[in-house]
Amino acid sequence: AAAQSPLAAQPRRVAAVRRNDRTGPRDRPEPPDTSVDCPDTMLRFVDALTELDSRLSVGLNFTNYSERVGDARVAYDRIPFKQLEYRCVHNVGVPAEDALNLYVQAYTIWNHCVGDIYCSNDSITRKLQRKWAEATRKLNHVQNALE
Repeated sequence: AAAQSPLAAQPRRVAAVRRNDRTGPRDRPEPPDTSVDCPDTMLRFVDALTELDSRLSVGLNFTNYSERVGDARVAYDRIPFKQLEYRCVHNVGVPAEDALNLYVQAYTIWNHCVGDIYCSNDSITRKLQRKWAEATRKLNHVQNALE
């Protein structure tokens, strides 16, 4: 008898799980709508942060990083926060602002190093990467809220 691949067994496991599920599709309540509607100004801010995050994954020099952080800050400054709905501010604005603050903190670390002849990029790389990783987590939260 030929040995069965693990992938061939997978559909049976899924089917078994479905058979054990006692509630039918009509019995399940609709999941709550968790998506958030935000104005274009907020979405442009999120886009600026997302672009910065994407470019960091392929590498940026200090000058380009500074410009991208500046672009995100300009987009942030254009948001009329007092006119936004609570869900937009709470679920998108706050974590996006947190991400911006993390990028600014990384900028400050990098800027101090650039101005210090005794500082090398290698000495700050871990700190920068921690800030950027946390900013990415915040942006993931934002993206989930907008879906």
